[in-house]
Amino acid sequence: MSYEEKIERRTVKLTTVTPLHIKGKDIDFGQGFVRRNNYSAYAIDHMKLGNYLLSKNKFEVYLEEVDRLISRRKFKDFNFQKFLKHHHLYDIDKPETHDELIKAGVFKGIVESTNDKQFVRDGMQRPFIPGSSIKGFIRVAYIYEHFKSKLFANRETFETEIRDFDRHLTDIFRFISVTDSCELNIQQLKDETVSIISRNTRNEKILAQAEEGEARVIDMFGKIKLQANGIKMYDIDEKLVKQFFLKTGDIISSYKADKKGKVIKELTVKEKTSVSKPVTQKVISLKFKDKEELECFNGETTFDIILNKNNSNVPFKSIEHVLAALDSFSQKIWELETDFISEITENIASITDIGAFYSQPRTANARLGFGTGLISKTPDSILEETMLTELVNAHFDPKKDPPHTRPKSRRVISFDNNAMLPLGWVRLELIT
Repeated sequence: MSYEEKIERRTVKLTTVTPLHIKGKDIDFGQGFVRRNNYSAYAIDHMKLGNYLLSKNKFEVYLEEVDRLISRRKFKDFNFQKFLKHHHLYDIDKPETHDELIKAGVFKGIVESTNDKQFVRDGMQRPFIPGSSIKGFIRVAYIYEHFKSKLFANRETFETEIRDFDRHLTDIFRFISVTDSCELNIQQLKDETVSIISRNTRNEKILAQAEEGEARVIDMFGKIKLQANGIKMYDIDEKLVKQFFLKTGDIISSYKADKKGKVIKELTVKEKTSVSKPVTQKVISLKFKDKEELECFNGETTFDIILNKNNSNVPFKSIEHVLAALDSFSQKIWELETDFISEITENIASITDIGAFYSQPRTANARLGFGTGLISKTPDSILEETMLTELVNAHFDPKKDPPHTRPKSRRVISFDNNAMLPLGWVRLELIT
């Protein structure tokens, strides 16, 4: 088998469909990074780290600690810097340990700290899209593609199998690499107002409609009153309340007030509201909160995907197969997001623009970055519960009534308490 048959490398053009924000690393940097100094960190190459730990006879210890955290679903708490320092492999104050890990390829690059509103930048302060963000979405899309045609007796069985499958993906995904994107055009970065929208559900009684000339019994501050023409309010004689067992929603066809026109002394009941089985309707409202300005990218860039096909465990036949899996998963996510918006029944005017976006034909085939409902994940961590729920909801009817997709909130581009666009939808196309 020739090199070309074993290794496929293709350049992909990424075009944003909606504004994209990928957070830069803050002073704590997070998992997958080791602090270099107070202003920057090293990014870890996990393949090279494994080889390095083998050479130092620390690989078994590393696996034991990782497995322990995975079994408790806390792998995200693994601290690479603490592990390396504990085993005397790295010390921030000893340059020779830096040099050794750089030479071994464990430290593959330097990332400067940024503020949490800025788009991620490399060590030279150039904005870019990390390959890990793209690979994270590929991985979750593959999980969906793997399970979408399988049948499961119940959600619990599916959740168990999906967790077990996810634990085996680290080895599988060693055979696919995604490069960081080319430097982004700084002119295509712009601050956008981003808000959190959250849905709340409540049940409201459906009251019979009063026709012209009729009145309705209402409860105002704990007291039964009669509302006529939707405006005029009357007190009701207590004898009538008890005689007719008047309740909120009862329709009164005729009535007569006292001489002062304040208290109803006579009335005729047209329709009684059911007490034993009141008719209710579900109301889903929308709330805006936590507005912030974030630097977002709107434009084009390129990156490479490298696929090693020289292994039976490789889940993709080609890079075209990779993009097909992304498109399939994106269609399902598009449907879930469309449902999230379309099921809102209150404050509808505030979602007109984002509703129009999801009503048009889908051109995006991937979703990346901040504010995407935790769809993407780092390739080296197990599934978060929220992502697991999204995948389960893609296969089964939700356990709960809407809003059911988690999280129950979304981050959106907003203007004057109106949801304008979702974040992070992109179009990927092969160009070589």
